[in-house]
Parts: sequence; C-alpha cells; structure tokens
Amino acid sequence: MEALEKGRYDMGMSSPPPLIFPPRSATLSFVSEPSSPGSGTGSHSVTRLRKNSAKMRKIQLSSRLASPIPSVTSAKSTVSKQPSSKPWEYVPILTDEQYAEKKERLLRGSKLKRELEKYWNIETPSRLEKKRLDEISSEDEEYDTDLDQELVGLELIVDEKTKQIKDDGLFPEYKRMCRKLNVIPNHYLLRHSTDDDIKLRHRYLSKNDCTAMGYEMKDNSTFSKIDLEDNGMTGKHIHALAEMLLQNHYVSDINLSNNPVGVPGAKVVRYILTNNTHIRKVDLTGCKIQDVGGKVMAEILEHNVYIKQLLLSRNGIGDESAIQFGKVLESNSTLEILDLSWNQINRPGAHALAVGLRNNHGLQSLILNMNGVGKEGGSSLIECLRLNSTLIILDIGANRIPDDIAPVIARVLPSNKALHTLKLSYNLITSEGAMTLLKPWSSKIKKKSPLKKIELDGTDVHTELALLVHKLREKRGLTVTVRLPPSRRERSLDPLMGSLMYIVRFCDKEDVDLPELFPRSYEEKGVLISTDDVVELIKHSGKDIGKYRLHELKRTLQETRDRRFELKELLTIHNQMRLGKDPQREDSLRSAIAGKRRGIPVETLQVSTPSTAGVRFRGGSDDED
Repeated sequence: MEALEKGRYDMGMSSPPPLIFPPRSATLSFVSEPSSPGSGTGSHSVTRLRKNSAKMRKIQLSSRLASPIPSVTSAKSTVSKQPSSKPWEYVPILTDEQYAEKKERLLRGSKLKRELEKYWNIETPSRLEKKRLDEISSEDEEYDTDLDQELVGLELIVDEKTKQIKDDGLFPEYKRMCRKLNVIPNHYLLRHSTDDDIKLRHRYLSKNDCTAMGYEMKDNSTFSKIDLEDNGMTGKHIHALAEMLLQNHYVSDINLSNNPVGVPGAKVVRYILTNNTHIRKVDLTGCKIQDVGGKVMAEILEHNVYIKQLLLSRNGIGDESAIQFGKVLESNSTLEILDLSWNQINRPGAHALAVGLRNNHGLQSLILNMNGVGKEGGSSLIECLRLNSTLIILDIGANRIPDDIAPVIARVLPSNKALHTLKLSYNLITSEGAMTLLKPWSSKIKKKSPLKKIELDGTDVHTELALLVHKLREKRGLTVTVRLPPSRRERSLDPLMGSLMYIVRFCDKEDVDLPELFPRSYEEKGVLISTDDVVELIKHSGKDIGKYRLHELKRTLQETRDRRFELKELLTIHNQMRLGKDPQREDSLRSAIAGKRRGIPVETLQVSTPSTAGVRFRGGSDDED
C-alpha cells in the first residue's frame, strides 16, 4: 500500500502523506505547492520579495537543489522563461564592419580625437590635420557631420577650421602663436597695429609675450618706433625680440629704458645692432648695464655706422667705458647724440672723451651732467672745442666744476663756430665766475658768436650780473639763465606778490573761476591791470559774495592799488599755488624787465650785500617756469 502511494506521488496524482513530509513554513515559500487537503487556503503562499530580485533567485535556486521531490507547479515554473537580469543581452551585437565605421567616425569628427587615438593605440598622424589639408586642396569637400545623428543629446559638431577662423578674425597667426605659448593676445598691439609708433609701457611682459609679439611684428611695415619702457625685461626678453629686430627693416627707434637688462641684455643688444643696418636710435636709460655693459655698447659703435642716437643715462658707467667711448669717437662719424649723464665718469673718463672729440666730425650733442669730471675734466672738455667744429650742445652741469673754468671758457668759446648751447648749471661757479665767462660777449670788438644759450642755474646773482644778463639778451641775442632752485631762494618782499596771492586765495574760497573771470582783451601782451580792476571783475562775476567780504578785499589790497601787472603774472601765481608751490620763492615777478616796466628803478634794489635782499633775477622769459 505504501509502495502504491509512493508511486502515485511520483506520478503527481496525489499529495504526500502528512506524517512523512511535514508542512513547510509559508513565510519563505518561493515555489508554489498544493495545499494540504481540507486546509481551505489558496494554492500559492504569500511573498513580499520582488519576483526577479537577485535574493529571490538565489533562495529559489537553493530550495530547488534542497528539495528531492519537485512539485508539479514548480516543474512548470522551471519550464516558463524567466526575464534576464543582464541588460546587454537585449542590445544587438555590432558586426565588425559596423564597429569599424563608428570608430572611424569618432576619430574623424570627435573633439576627443587625441584621447581616442591614445585609447585605441593608433600611431597614425592626426586625422584632423589630414582633413584640413584635404579641405585646402579641395574646397568643395564637405565636413562629415553624420556623427551627430547617431548620438542622442549632443549638438552638431562644428568644423574646427571654420570655428578657428571665426574666433581669430584679424591677426590669426599672432593669435595662434599666443595659444601655442599659452599667453593672452595683447589687444593694445592689435588696436594700434597700423600706427607709426607703438607704446607698450608698464605692462611687465613675459618672455612668451615678447616671443609672440616678435612673431607678429617681424613682418610689420608700419612700426617705426617701438617703446617698451618699464616692462621688467631682462636679457631673455630681449633675446625673444632679437629675430624681429633683425628681420624687420622698418623699425628705426627702439626704447628699452628702465628695464633690468643688465650685462647679458647688453650683449644681446650688441649682437642685434652689430648685424643691423636700419636702427637709428637706441635708448637704454636706467638698464643697469654697469661699466662692463658700457664697454659692450662702445664696441657697437666700432662696427655699426648707422646709429645716430645712443642714450645710456643712469647705468653706472665708469671711466673704463668712457675711455672706450673716447677711442670710438675718434673714428665714428655717424653718431650725433651721446647721453652719458647720471653715471660715474670722473677726470680720466672726461679727458678720454675730450681726446675723442678733437678728431670727431659727427657728434652734435654730448650730455655729461651729474658726473664728477671736476676742474681738470671740465677744462679738457672746453679745450677740445678749439679743434671740434660739429658739437652743438655740451652739457657738463652738476660736475663740481669751480670758477677756475671761467677763464678757459672766455678764451675758447668766442672763437668756436659751432657750439650753440653750453650748460653749466649747479656747479661751483659763483657770480664773479659768471661775470668772467660772460665778459667776452659784452665786448663790442668780438664778432657775433653762434652761442645762443648759457645755463648758469644755481648761481647767486647780484645786480651787476643781472644787468649784464639783460644786456646780452637785448644786444647779442644770448640767453643766460641764472635761476636758483626754490630751496635756495629767499622769500620775496614785494607787497604786490602778497596781494596777488591774497586774490587767488579769496577766489578759491568764494568759488570764483579766476582764469575765466577776465575777458580776452586782457590777455594781450602789454595790457596792464590793477588790483581794483580785479575787485570789480569779482564783484560782477555773478557769485553771491557779501558786501562785507568785498569791502574787506578792497581794504586788504589798498596798499598796492596803484601797482600794475599783467594778467599772465597773476595766472602764473594762480597755477603755482594750485600745484602747491610757494610763489614768493619762485620768480614770477622777479625779472629786471618786470621791475622796469612797473616804474621801479633797478638801482634802488641794490644793497651792500652781494645779493639783492631777497630779489633774484634771471635772463630768461617770464613764463619759463
């Protein structure tokens, strides 16, 4: 009987006996089983897990393996197709031809072309560069943009060459070079690319900036002057510009002043100028080339016969460089201006320069102010003018030259036929020395000299010297300036000066525009006005000024109501006060001509002291300051 029941169970015709197969727990029943007879429950147990979850499949599989006798319903469930958990099983597999085609499109049009070539380990040349060459040879070929049709959510791929041309616009080569060097294009250079002079001051350019600029300017035919003052440029920066300066045959003026060029930069400049035939002016002011760099600059003049102006001020150049320049000046006939001011040239250097000037036939201006040539060096430079017939300007101011040079000047300069300007300002020359060197030009025997200007600023002036200065200007056409610096001037005792300063302060306080107060007829030369005229103009200026304030103004100016002055003098005082200067230490009303014009005899200004009790004179025009 038992064997019969077991056979029927195996055939699926009856349920198992309850004593042999105890019932299973219904909480984790993952396989449908028939309920026991008379249970009254449904044919399937309740589950709360997802049907296709990984945990459910795992438990289901383990239950199948553990159960030795499968049920009829479980056998049916194994036959039914279970959904797959692998999403790639439903993606159609690409053939080799399709894969190669998509790979080719990505390599031809993707912006990640280089990364894709590296991923697929392709060692061929850039596909994009090859396509650009093909487009140049065949303009009708169209860029393949079919890739965007295959990719969802991506924009159309733009032709890289067309985009680059649109972005670059003008100067594409310069912008391409900037991208290559990873620098920002200089828009000032692009805006002023057609100007004659290009000024790029205070921009502190990098080496790559100079390389990109040189690449752009080497073929530019409009620039004649390049100003690169104060850009922090060293020898490396100048080396980056060397190719441009050698290839561009239109640049004739280069300014590298106030850059830390140093000796290495000076050597680069020597290489450039030695192989250059078109640059006429070089400005290396304040480039810290020192004495070694000065000798390098002197070597340039031995080989280059095209430079006309060489400015080397504030470089620490000493006697060794000056000696080298003296040797070069003997043979060089093209250099016209040599600036060696604010250096360290003493007597030996000045003597060597004087020897070079004797045989020189081209130099027109030699600037040596703020050095230390002294008595002997100054005498040598003046003596060389006996044989020199081309020098027009000689500046030896602030060189500790004493009065001993005055007889030498008086003996040599009257016979010189070329010198136009002699600058002796701020030396140790007194008023007696000034009278000595000016005496030959006051004589009626001497012929008219080409000398037009002598600067003696910083020299104390007495009345006799002031009259001589005025005489030389009127009869000989010789301008002598003898101004003192404000720190050494005595305060003016002229009451008119105090009255005009009070007028300026009054107008500023009452918000009256003093320059716009006067009609144009007052600006004519020779028209004199008084303080009463100024008060009337202020009264009718349209400003709300009280009667008490006007009465106080007239009472303050009562002392100088009869004094006359020009409008130019009042405006000069106004400008000086606006700039923070002290007009009483300036020379707005101190010329002998002005005193004579106002009816004040110059003789009354003479006192027993060498100076004139606070009154200083000069021979220049009234508006030089």
